[in-house]
Amino acid sequence: MARISINKNDYERASSFLSVAKYIDDSDSRYYYYNGLVLKNKGLTAEARKSFEQSLNLDPENNLAKEELNI
Repeated sequence: MARISINKNDYERASSFLSVAKYIDDSDSRYYYYNGLVLKNKGLTAEARKSFEQSLNLDPENNLAKEELNI
């Protein structure tokens, strides 16, 4: 649901979905990737970078996070 909200540029709703996802499993790299997208689109680039980096820490093969970090 967060991904759909992000695609619709509804970042507040995406953040709500992501909060639930993090509560359920904060070790899922996808949470940090999608959170990074929300932060990036809100103009919070430093925070977004940290989120993408955490996504890679949890899943070093996450190519989408690598793309966001230009790796």
